[in-house]
Amino acid sequence: MFGSFDYEKELEYMRQEEREEGRAEGRAEGVLSTLAGLVKKGLLSPENAAAQANMTVAEFEKQASLLHA
Repeated sequence: MFGSFDYEKELEYMRQEEREEGRAEGRAEGVLSTLAGLVKKGLLSPENAAAQANMTVAEFEKQASLLHA
């Protein structure tokens, strides 16, 4: 009986971790998308956008291009 409870508790813990990771990835993608949009409109330089995203310019440009692919 306890084994089943522990298993269910562990599954719920794993699901919660996955949901948290998904939300974090979604927020990061949203920020990256916003920064890429500002660069595209000429309101922000690629260098500043990359700095805000904690990336190199090359990494930022690569990730931004994947968003619009």
